Amino acid sequence: MVNNAQMIITSWGDDFAHSVSSPQLPGIVAAFDDLPSPAEVHSLAVEAGLDPDGSIDGHMEFALEIEGDTFLLRARHDARFDDRRDVAHRIERALHTDAGIREYAETDSLGDKVVVAALPNDRLRDVMATVLVDQPVTIGCVTNPGTLEFIGISMASTVEYRRTLADMDLTSSSTVGELMLRANGAEPSDVVQHERVLVGA
Repeated sequence: MVNNAQMIITSWGDDFAHSVSSPQLPGIVAAFDDLPSPAEVHSLAVEAGLDPDGSIDGHMEFALEIEGDTFLLRARHDARFDDRRDVAHRIERALHTDAGIREYAETDSLGDKVVVAALPNDRLRDVMATVLVDQPVTIGCVTNPGTLEFIGISMASTVEYRRTLADMDLTSSSTVGELMLRANGAEPSDVVQHERVLVGA
């Protein structure tokens, strides 16, 4: 049985249902006409293999169709969700207006581009807990003095990223802010894209 599961609730738009998925509980296939309650999500997780005394972490995800690509914009739903939602709104604006950012986000095996709205003190392992081992993800984070920074990361050993966390003297316990700081090397700008990084599973 699974003791903890990351539960991702995806909104496909105002006229569509919400779906629920979890990397830790791959058997989940569920759709709700309205946003499911925490109790409904927990019951679904238990039915799929979560220990009844186990815990879940919730994440809201919004599907965006932009210039022929599907972007899944994700944010952890906890006490700081409002802060992450502000970051998500800024990321969404960047995706709509900046072709370079749209191209930078990598496509996964399902043809989607997953972008996680994170805060500087979010731990990398918590961000990566929401994705599959072979699934690339792009992290967007607002750093001081308000710069929106992006960095692509993956746990897949088959990717050919030139840098690893170890190269940067970081671990999966490091924060997104620390990763962005070590990535550096970019010219000052309102929006920065960093070289992608391989994260150990």
